[in-house]
Amino acid sequence: MATTIITKLGNSRGVRIPKLMLENLGMSERDVVEITADHDMIVIKKLD
Repeated sequence: MATTIITKLGNSRGVRIPKLMLENLGMSERDVVEITADHDMIVIKKLD
């Protein structure tokens, strides 16, 4: 588990995801992901 804050990115908002967490999930910069809202969670899923 990691904690982070929501930051402003232009007119959008974003969060920083720790590099080690991405590596453990087999993800990296520029990967295409799907983002969905599920009740009180934001779910990010890598698309193949």
